[in-house]
This record gives sequence, structure tokens and C-alpha cells, in this order.
Amino acid sequence: MLSMTDWIDSGVHKKAVSLNRHGYRVKVFVLQGRTPKPNQRLESYEVVRIRLRLRKLLPRHLVFFYLKYLEFLWNAFRALSRKRFDVVHCNDLETLPVGVLLKRIYGVRLVYVSDELNTEVVDLNPVSKGIWKSVEAFCIRSADAVFTVNESISVWLSERYPIPRPEILHNVPYHRTSRGKKDLRRMFGIPPDTKLLLYQGSMHPSRGVLTLLRILPQIENAALIIIGDKNQFMELVDRHRAATPENVHVIDFVPYRELPAYTAGADIGLYLLENSCLNYYYSLPNKLFEFLSAGLPVVVSDFPEHRRIVAGHHCGYLVDEKSDEDIIRKIKLLMQDGRAYREMSRNARRITREIFNWEKEEKKMITVYHRLK
Repeated sequence: MLSMTDWIDSGVHKKAVSLNRHGYRVKVFVLQGRTPKPNQRLESYEVVRIRLRLRKLLPRHLVFFYLKYLEFLWNAFRALSRKRFDVVHCNDLETLPVGVLLKRIYGVRLVYVSDELNTEVVDLNPVSKGIWKSVEAFCIRSADAVFTVNESISVWLSERYPIPRPEILHNVPYHRTSRGKKDLRRMFGIPPDTKLLLYQGSMHPSRGVLTLLRILPQIENAALIIIGDKNQFMELVDRHRAATPENVHVIDFVPYRELPAYTAGADIGLYLLENSCLNYYYSLPNKLFEFLSAGLPVVVSDFPEHRRIVAGHHCGYLVDEKSDEDIIRKIKLLMQDGRAYREMSRNARRITREIFNWEKEEKKMITVYHRLK
């Protein structure tokens, strides 16, 4: 497995553990971080770190990014060439050219995971967009199997490129039989009758954090818990000169194994993504399933895949993310209507127990892998 990140996210971890459990010996190749770490073994798989000299020598700038990227391609190819693999699993578009080269030279099977619309992401300038479109168009046809996270992206990819419909592999948590809760009220001295609204994830301005800060003073008896990079949160607030109400509490990054207990300690999950790019509009974030798995009804933007889950299974409310009034009204409905809240909470737990859990998704992934033999 190959990923152009310097960490192991929960999706990569679950796939690696599942493959190992079904008889595949797995090595995960990731970038060496700015603070060097040794190669290590995580549970049942080995993590190998790819060093980039230019990452330390050159500043962060778009011009230098492509020089660093070329070094990554070469070093990743060399690292994976030292041992013959049967399958190369490329976890993002940036790694796909390495997989194609290994397939052409050594005849390995190639699996590509498109967790998002990589060519339609926010803040992608026209030059970079053109480059990545060309890379994906050239490389994706070489893949023996393509996975993506939802119906909308699967249709989009199959219409854009000459490939069969990608297999849908939802990025969902394990079904948890143990439901421990972190006492967030005690952690921050919050009164027991105050409802806890939860946002967890990136601090990008288009993810709805600024909206939540703006509307919170209009919601009585509520506190906002934010789980994410605390430094990025402060930078976001400073850059946009946003006021931070006193009932906002920020928790720095939580390891993904501990995150479910924090999530379960809140009352309502919030994900107010803005329609600022096609990737966002077609997204189905793992954060949504993390909320639902913890039994939290949600308030989320009214996008196609959100609607498919939230309206289809009656586990929260959809909102116009541009309307503060609509967001406030739907949050208050959940806070004030105990009967609706309990029903939505039961539905959230039911669908993650019966439909959307990694135990079920693992079977789909293994079926595809067995077909590659």
C-alpha cells in the first residue's frame, strides 16, 4: 500500500489490517515526516517511510512542490522495486503513477483508491488541475480495480474515463460493541443541561467552522466542541477575524483509536460543508459515519450523498449551508424535540450496526482482491 502522506489514517489502517487478516502480507509505504520516525510495525502490518531530501531543502511553494513530487515518485518506485509485490494498492492519485510503472515493468496487479474527486478539489489552481486531470486520465485505465467511497463519485469516474464503474467502499468505522464515552462536560466544566454540538475535522474555511462560530451566540443552552488541529483553528480565527464565543472548546488532534469515545460524549454532530467545489458537493465524509456510529443525530449540508444517508434513514436534518437561519432552526429542533432526537439517535445506531460498518465493507474489498489472483 502506498500513500503520499506522512501519517497512517484510519482508512489505510483498516484496509491494511483487513487484508492481513485474510492472508495478505501488507507493507504500507508513507512519507517520512519532518520529524524523522523509524520504520515500524503497527499491529499486523509493516510501515516503511520514504525519505525526501528536497522536503527539507526547499520551501513550501507550488513551484517546489513538483520537484519534491518527482523525488517522491523516484524514491517510492525504488523502495517498492526492492521487493516483488503481487499487488500495489495506491491510496491516492499522487501515488498512481508509481503503481502504473510497477505494473508495466514487473506485471503486478494495480488497485487505485479514489476517496474523493482528486481533480475537483477546492483551491486547486488551473495549472495544477490540468496536470492532475492528465495524470488520472492516463493512469486510471491501467488499474485492475478501482475503489471509491460513494455512488456519485463512482458514476462520475466511469463517465469521465473509459473504465467500469468503480467498486463502492464506504469509509466507515468498525461497528463498536463497546460504547465508552468521554465526559466532555466534566472536561470543560459545562453544565449538565447544556447540549454539546460537535465538529471534528479540518479547519479549512469552507468546512463550516466559521459559520458555527457566527451562529453559536444565537443558540441558547449549547456549547460547541471542536476536535482538530488547535493551531490551525487559531490561525483560521485570526485570519478571518472571527469572534470566538466563550462556550467554544477546542480539543487538539485525538488519535483515531480514541476518537469514538470523544465523539460519543457529544449530543449532535455538525458538518456544514460549503458547495465550493464538485469534490465537496459529491463528498461522503467519514466524519458523518463517525457521528452516526456514536448515536449522534446530525445537521449536515444538503448534498446528494448526505441526503442519501440522512434523509434516506431519518437520522438528522439537511440544511442550506448558506442560510444561518435554517441551520439555527434545525439545530434547535434537535435540541428541543426529545422524541425526534431519540428516534434519530436509534436510527443512527441501527444503520451503522446493520449497513454502514467496516465489517461489511471489508467483505466487499476482499472479494475484489480475490478476483485479482
